[in-house]
Amino acid sequence: MPWDSRMPTPGRECSKILNIGLEVSPGSPRKSEGLRAFQLHCGMPVIGIRLIFIGPRLSSTAAGLSAGSRATWQGLVHLQPTGGLVSGGTVTPSNSPSGNLLPNGPYGSVGPFEIQTTADQATATLNADVLGRLTNGADAADVIVSFPSANNPNQDQVRTVTLLMPLDGPGDPNSFPTRKSLLQNGICWVLNCGACPEVYPSFICALDPAQPQTGSPATLNLTLGNGGECDGVGYVTTVQLADGLKLVSAKSDYGQITISNSTIFLSVGRIPARQQIGLTLGVIPVVPGWVTNHVHIQAASATARDEDVAFEVKGERIPELAIKASGKDTVLLTVWANPGSSYAVERAILPAQGTNFSWAVTTNFVFVPPLFQMQELVSATNRGSLYRVRKTQ
Repeated sequence: MPWDSRMPTPGRECSKILNIGLEVSPGSPRKSEGLRAFQLHCGMPVIGIRLIFIGPRLSSTAAGLSAGSRATWQGLVHLQPTGGLVSGGTVTPSNSPSGNLLPNGPYGSVGPFEIQTTADQATATLNADVLGRLTNGADAADVIVSFPSANNPNQDQVRTVTLLMPLDGPGDPNSFPTRKSLLQNGICWVLNCGACPEVYPSFICALDPAQPQTGSPATLNLTLGNGGECDGVGYVTTVQLADGLKLVSAKSDYGQITISNSTIFLSVGRIPARQQIGLTLGVIPVVPGWVTNHVHIQAASATARDEDVAFEVKGERIPELAIKASGKDTVLLTVWANPGSSYAVERAILPAQGTNFSWAVTTNFVFVPPLFQMQELVSATNRGSLYRVRKTQ
């Protein structure tokens, strides 16, 4: 992408202009010419313009400028060269107080990602905050920098963001969505875009099949959305599954899913007005009776919405087996099953060679709530053992 040299019309408020400058080769006059053009056209210091600078050689390019232009350039990018280059590595976003909107902004949360391109070794100036750092062995560079720093008492200072890397590069296409989010979050941050209050979380749930059976897969189809007239930021949905359901899959149309035990988190970041997102959860019921799942939807500047999804599961409880170590050469087996039914715990010893094995009953029992437990010795000479619980009548 070339440098965009189009200037605003005379008299336009230059402090509200966002200029995006991309990679400039060392010694190229385009950078200084572009800065000079902004100064001449706007009739004001270039520091009054909101800027995002993008490119892997933003520090070394200053070497081709005069002393005054070099100081102006380094004052805008807020980077000081430390010498040398960093050839690829891992970019780790930080949670700097003034720049939390970059790694965790409205256009997507950003975690560590790899790049293959070469960047200047540079450090942020003292009046700026480091939002992301590139490391490759002993080499490092501050590649995402925001100005002013969180300690700057002047809240009216024009904001600036520098990305010391291209938006895309050879050999690292997977990082493009990440850097796109960084760019969008950076633009939002420098323009002080705030959260809009007209955000109304919406929710619809459909169950398939309508009458789930124990041991058979079922699907929870959740339709989440924003029914308001404004875009919502910080949009997060939390689904807490009932104890009698086992999660087997989770997917969404958009956003990032994280799972902790039986809790599913869907982080969307920014959700446009009147937008809907599908969240599909595959479960297997293991306990009959009524189950209640809780859904919590929240977004910045909006009142959270809580909904319960309750339905009845038919059938008989599916036996569950848990195994954990219990002392030297001993394991503890725990079974949850249907009260009054007869079961057998079976073991198969894996052979030292081959894949053939057979099951043998270790004990029979009638299940009495709340649980059944037994200990088993594990021979040190065994390659390994498998356990299962089976209903006998």
